Amino acid sequence: MAMSKGVTLVELMLTIGILMVLFAIGTITWTNLDKDSEMDKIVSEMEIAVNTARVNCLNNIPTGVFFENSRYALFPGNTYDINNPQNEYFPISNIFEITNINLPNSSITFEKITGYIKNYSPPENFTLHQKNKNIQKTININRLGTITIN
Repeated sequence: MAMSKGVTLVELMLTIGILMVLFAIGTITWTNLDKDSEMDKIVSEMEIAVNTARVNCLNNIPTGVFFENSRYALFPGNTYDINNPQNEYFPISNIFEITNINLPNSSITFEKITGYIKNYSPPENFTLHQKNKNIQKTININRLGTITIN
C-alpha cells in the first residue's frame, strides 16, 4: 500500500472553509472592538474639554462646556451663547448621540478660585449612546469636575 504525499481537493476545501470561518469571527470581533474604542475616544475627548474649562477658570479665564445631542462645545464666558464665534465645537460621530443630559442648562462652568462646578446639583451626568446598538456609557461629573464612567 503506497502513501500519497499530496492533499486531496476535499482536504484543501475543508482547510479553506475553516480559515474563512475564523476570518469571519475575527472580523466581527474587530468591528466591535473598533466601535468600543471609538466610544472611549469620544469620552476621553469630552473629559479633556471639561478639564480645559476647569483649568481656564482656575487661571481666571471663564470657560465652560455645553452638551447637545450631536456635539459639545468649549465656550468662553460664564454662559453658553450659540452666536459666539469663539465657541469651539466638537462634533461626535453620527453613530453616537449624547442623551439624558442632566446638567443645568446642558452645560458645565466652574468657579474661579475653587475650581468647583457652579450651581452643582448631583447627579450631574449624561449618556453617550451608540445608535445602532444598545450600548451606552453614563458619564458622571462630580463637584470637582472629575469624570467617572459607568
